[in-house]
Amino acid sequence: MAEALVGGAVLSATLQVLLDRLASREVINFFRGRKHDGRLLKKMKLKLIGLNKVLNDAENKQIMDQGVKDWLDELKDAVYHADDLVDEIATEALRCKVEAEYQSSPNQVRAPISTSTDSFDSEIESKLEEMIDILEDFKKEKDELGLREVVEQNWSHRLPTTSLLDESCVYGRENDKEEIMKLLLSDGERRTAFDVVPIVGMGGVGKTTLAKLLYNDGRVDEHFCMKSWVCVSDVFDVLRVTRTVVEAVTGRASDANDLNSLQELVSTWIAEGFLEKPKSNKTMEERGYECFHELLSRSFFQRSNAKPSRFVMHDLLHDLAESVVGDFYYRLEDGKPHSISEKVRHFSYVRGQFDGFEKFKVIKDAKYLRTFLQIDRRTYGQWRLSKRVLDEILTSLTHLRLLSLPRYQIGELPHTIGNLIHLRFLDLSNTLINHLPESVCTLCNLETLLLYNCHLLTTLPAEIVKLIKLRVLDLSGTNLKEMPMQISRLKDLQQLTAFVVGKCSGSGFNELKELHRLHGTISISGLENVTSGSNALEAKMREKKQIEKLALEWGSTTGDSQNETDVLEKLDPHTNLEHLKIKNYGGTRFPPWLGDQSFCYMVSLRMENCNNCFSLPPLGQLCALKELTISRMSGIRNVGQEFYGECGSLRKPFESLETLSFEEMSEWVDWCILDAGEFPRLQKLEIIKCPKLIGDLPKKVPSLVRLEIKACPELVASLPRSTSIRKLVLKECQGIQLESQGVYLVETLQISGFANEFASELLTLTNLKELKVERCPRLFSFSELVLQLPKEMSNCYTSLERLTLDGCESLISLPLGFFPKLRYLRIEQCINFETLLIPDGIELQNLQLLESLSILFCNNMVSFPRGGLPSPKLSSLWFQSCKKLEALPEQMHTLLPSLQQLSLSDCPEIDSFPEGGLPTKLGALHIWNCKKLVGGRRDWGLQTLPSLTSFLLEGESEDVVESFPEEGLLPSTLESLRIQNLLNLKSLNNRVFRLGSLRNMHISNCPQLASLPDEGLPSTLVSLHIQRMPNLKSLNKSGLHLLGSLKYMQIRHCHQLQSLPEEGLPASLFELQIQGCPLLKPRCRREEGADWHKIAHVPGISIDGETILD
Repeated sequence: MAEALVGGAVLSATLQVLLDRLASREVINFFRGRKHDGRLLKKMKLKLIGLNKVLNDAENKQIMDQGVKDWLDELKDAVYHADDLVDEIATEALRCKVEAEYQSSPNQVRAPISTSTDSFDSEIESKLEEMIDILEDFKKEKDELGLREVVEQNWSHRLPTTSLLDESCVYGRENDKEEIMKLLLSDGERRTAFDVVPIVGMGGVGKTTLAKLLYNDGRVDEHFCMKSWVCVSDVFDVLRVTRTVVEAVTGRASDANDLNSLQELVSTWIAEGFLEKPKSNKTMEERGYECFHELLSRSFFQRSNAKPSRFVMHDLLHDLAESVVGDFYYRLEDGKPHSISEKVRHFSYVRGQFDGFEKFKVIKDAKYLRTFLQIDRRTYGQWRLSKRVLDEILTSLTHLRLLSLPRYQIGELPHTIGNLIHLRFLDLSNTLINHLPESVCTLCNLETLLLYNCHLLTTLPAEIVKLIKLRVLDLSGTNLKEMPMQISRLKDLQQLTAFVVGKCSGSGFNELKELHRLHGTISISGLENVTSGSNALEAKMREKKQIEKLALEWGSTTGDSQNETDVLEKLDPHTNLEHLKIKNYGGTRFPPWLGDQSFCYMVSLRMENCNNCFSLPPLGQLCALKELTISRMSGIRNVGQEFYGECGSLRKPFESLETLSFEEMSEWVDWCILDAGEFPRLQKLEIIKCPKLIGDLPKKVPSLVRLEIKACPELVASLPRSTSIRKLVLKECQGIQLESQGVYLVETLQISGFANEFASELLTLTNLKELKVERCPRLFSFSELVLQLPKEMSNCYTSLERLTLDGCESLISLPLGFFPKLRYLRIEQCINFETLLIPDGIELQNLQLLESLSILFCNNMVSFPRGGLPSPKLSSLWFQSCKKLEALPEQMHTLLPSLQQLSLSDCPEIDSFPEGGLPTKLGALHIWNCKKLVGGRRDWGLQTLPSLTSFLLEGESEDVVESFPEEGLLPSTLESLRIQNLLNLKSLNNRVFRLGSLRNMHISNCPQLASLPDEGLPSTLVSLHIQRMPNLKSLNKSGLHLLGSLKYMQIRHCHQLQSLPEEGLPASLFELQIQGCPLLKPRCRREEGADWHKIAHVPGISIDGETILD
């Protein structure tokens, strides 16, 4: 029932939008003076009005009458057709207007203006007559169905509730009721004129029922002299924009990517015509954000538990939405029947690695499709789309309003993209597009064009300025050299994320002055091409009140520092600005507006590579500034009083600053510290690569949580005495005095490049959870410390969870027993390290939490504690380049029951696994260059490991493996097998065929291996990689054509491989990559090669980097 009512409401709204368009000025004006003078259009409008009057009756009757429901579905399809027809008329009117205006603009060569021809008029007349006949049929059918005109009901207002309640039907609300009752009956000191106790929750959870329980409770009557039940309607007003929506719900700043996604969502709504035109001065975007917030408040969308700045839809609502749209929406899914209704207008799918013609053939005949939407948000991997899909399918869908193709490796669009005259939204972001065809400029309805992160894009078509309805043009991450001439014609632009000032006058900076509606983010680059301050002033940046994020960037130094000074001074932005970045500025001073107190909304500022400036602006006066980064400013030698500014007695400098970073300040020497209450909210301080800094550090930073000092070798200072510091990073700054008095609550400590010995400073940091020590050759020896202070040590690191010791030459041994909460231990390049210890008197339960142990490049390590490592939670064990290590820990099969991954690399003296074998939960075993161990592989007992799914065997020049695998070596549970660098391997045994669970197989650099097993490979294989096999000449008789599950196959650097197998490749193969196979390449040439027929069925083929898609 719900879907029927909602579906009918959707049709009514769609029809109303169409009627509004029929009454629009551009459509009416278009027909003036023409042959039929708009009479047919008026006739169609009257037919639609008549049908609209009976929609309420039809929406009610369709629930019980299938005939009425079918009539409504057919009418909706007809309304879509009528809307397309009206849009075609409006598009032609717009095209004529654009051409006339463009030809009349300066610097344009006069050409005959293309107007609506007689053929267009005749075609439209024919279509209007046909549509009128169709609507007349609907009128007759509605009379036969008995549909009549009824008064419209407002379904958006629910009936008022009353306080009446049958309490016998209420269960499970006693605790909630009592908690709220305490709030109602309490008389606290906070009592004001009135109090509000909100009951919040999604629709249907029982908020009203709970309120009734409270209202009817006798204690309420006794406590309050008067009570009344009032039902407030659902109608409300929302005056918040996108970011406010997100932050209000999440309670924190919104994620930039999620905010962009919300903006894109609203843009798709606009493109689809889902939003009515605002009657006030609000923009369509603002109306869209209001609608989103309304849907959010009604729980149509809900906040994601996994990521609070994202929103999800409940599956029941999603199912309802799918039911409402019925045959008009199709989502491509695996396992879903590949049949599609001719009525489909909206299509969505999840992107695949190789999306070929066959995947989308299902929509080839859906010629009225409006939406082609990719709903995959994955940002990793390489995604390819067949050129045939672009050429033969997409550009034939001439009714598309929305086309979404992000992240595909598309290099160009076909010229026929210009056929999509209805297109409003085009997403080509993160593609390999290097240019746009000129035909894009004929898409006069285009409102949103997303080109962000198209790194190969260097120019835009000159006539893109004809797209006068463009509202969003996202060029961030492109490499444009300049903007097209007359970009100021795009007066509806709401978002222009990048503006490049070119060397030619055609892309003059002053064109920005006409773009009054810009808001959000804009990056202006190429400022070295602005010839004067007066030219910069013409951009009128001060008048752009809605710009929130601004980046100003010079591409190279012009040598004219005075001009650059004048330009930046005249780029004075509006004081509403929140984020500012200045890069490569060549002036000698910063302008007065930078740091001015009037910028009371500025929360972040980054100044980078401004090398000619010798002093910083008074940034301490920016009362809202939270994040400040000063980077690569080689002209700065002193940071003095001017940095703090004149804040007066009532305010402290940098009163809101939370993050302060100085990076790569090569000439910075001194920092004037006031210690007068500046930085009261500073949480993070970074000083990185400031080699000449010798000054002091701030002492009074009560909120400091994170302090990082890196590569400051001359800095001699004591640490701030702040009990709030939780993370401390000190690298290559030996002059820093590691005093624990002020930082004893540190939880994460990273120390690197300290040549002096230190020990006692670390012993008092009892709150440490993570300790990382790198390149500290004189770090105390734990073994010596144990002898001196065994009792004290037992209480030092009771909280430590992660310990990394790298390049600590004095480290000989490590007493594991003193780390009761240790989860992660990594010891690397400690050349004198010999052993792990479990000291006497320390209970073995102290190793109960250890999960990961790695010992790498410790050539003197010889042993483990006698009796083994009692670590029941240890899941990962990795030893690499421990040349003297002769044996693994004892009793691994019992003491390490949770071990899942074991990696042994370059440990030549280990000759066997411990007595009792390996733990039964072991899932991955990787062995590289362990000659003695591999020599005894027949005794490994891997068949007893039921969880082993991944095995890697890698050798070097002295490996002893000539045949692999031996009988009983590998378990049948194996899913992944990787064999590489076995230089003496001559044959793969047929026993590989018996690995009935194997899915992935990788063979690499086995130079003496000339063929695959005669018996073939397991039929379960999904991927097969063959690389660097110089003697592999043939794949015949390998049974590859029988591998019915094989999807991915890679053949690389097999120089003597002459052909693909005679039997061909399996039909299941989805991707084939061939690289560095000179004899095979010409045989696989498309249509011409001798082996082409063997691979023509594969959707994705790549040969030496060149992609071939069907």
